[in-house]
Amino acid sequence: MRQHAITNSQAIAIGGPESAGAGIVVVAIAGLLYLIVVLIQLPGGSQRGDFSIYYACAVATRRGLDPYAINMADFTRELGLEPDVFTHPADTPTFTLVTTPLAVVSAPAAYAIWVGASSLCLLASLLLLFGPSSGLDRKTAVAFSLGALGFTPIADNFRWAQSEVFVLFGVLLFFRLTQRRRDAGAGVILAALGLLRGFPLVLGGYLSAWRRWNALAFLAIAFAIGTALTVALIGVPSTTNFLRVLGILGGNQWFSLDPRWGIAAANVSLDAFVTRPPMIWFGVDLPRTVVFIQRVVVLAIRVVILGLAFSTTARASVDVDDRRGRSFSLWIATMLILTPVVWLHYMVLLIVPFGLIAVAAYHQEVSARVWRFAILSYSFIVLITLLLSVLTFRKDIMDWRVSLVAELGFLALLSAWIAAYRFATEPVEAEFGSIRKGAPAPGTVV
Repeated sequence: MRQHAITNSQAIAIGGPESAGAGIVVVAIAGLLYLIVVLIQLPGGSQRGDFSIYYACAVATRRGLDPYAINMADFTRELGLEPDVFTHPADTPTFTLVTTPLAVVSAPAAYAIWVGASSLCLLASLLLLFGPSSGLDRKTAVAFSLGALGFTPIADNFRWAQSEVFVLFGVLLFFRLTQRRRDAGAGVILAALGLLRGFPLVLGGYLSAWRRWNALAFLAIAFAIGTALTVALIGVPSTTNFLRVLGILGGNQWFSLDPRWGIAAANVSLDAFVTRPPMIWFGVDLPRTVVFIQRVVVLAIRVVILGLAFSTTARASVDVDDRRGRSFSLWIATMLILTPVVWLHYMVLLIVPFGLIAVAAYHQEVSARVWRFAILSYSFIVLITLLLSVLTFRKDIMDWRVSLVAELGFLALLSAWIAAYRFATEPVEAEFGSIRKGAPAPGTVV
């Protein structure tokens, strides 16, 4: 029986039998090759964006300047680095404070530290996802890890020295803590993620749907303390200027984005998806009526997505500890749907639902229709990331043909949400009757 379970799971590890298996292997290999190409090009990356803006903000803050008030593009040039497209950083004041120590060393040394820390967090994330707690055998864990490394948003994260790998580690640590009912640790971790990147706070909905009130209380307390410390250290003026950059104060454009960057091919958000068609038709300066309709449509879709995530989680009574991460997978995908700006590298976080579906497939606790759709979504995202990365910097987004292709980015993200939704809503008790809270996974030795 044990040998039979391993044989089936190893087939699933490469995508299932026959054509599906061959297809996922080809796609994963293509993703791994892309990652290798990006890693080869990393030397000299300290001069390029997006790391250049992180380092420039660190230097500015250490010199007592307000990075949210000065023109960071000009300041970055003064440091001899490649300027970013943003004149002001879109990162939170807490993120700026945490990265300020990078200014103590040279840009190349800071870049090496950043890449090293990113690599360690990625390895730790894979361990949390496919390590001993997953119940995988070693060969399958390695196969799944290679598949995760072939997920092209990871390569994009390293290409631009972005921070989503840190968020990936944080959300997985948060998940494992919630599974073990370590409410204090889970709440503090989520508060830290919220202070650093903002959008992970959506996962508070996951805690709310599970009625984890203690974790929510620790989240609120830790977030309040972190906010107070940030304001005390960075100052009220910098905090206020950050809110202006966000558009919360002063009526500025969200993140002070140029409208063309707001609909760039690399932005796979719901907002960009809904905004591109009218902007191609009317131009970058949309009429107020069109803007109003666009906002209503986006809000309506978000309410539906959030409602489905909340109701699905609240109804999940069979697996009260979310042992296989079905509800958590849905909330990770929902978090990205609700985020106003979703660059390609944000989709690194989709490794979580794809990985958890793969682990459930190993234990034969998910139907073929779910994992096959997840494979299609994974492959779609791997390929579309490569295409949209090229389009962003080589083609004019105002060309309707380019804009039409760019719309595929959100559809790829939506496909991941659908895969997670199917995973979360699958009638587990009916199809896998032996699965109960605390029961061993099929095929495991007790």
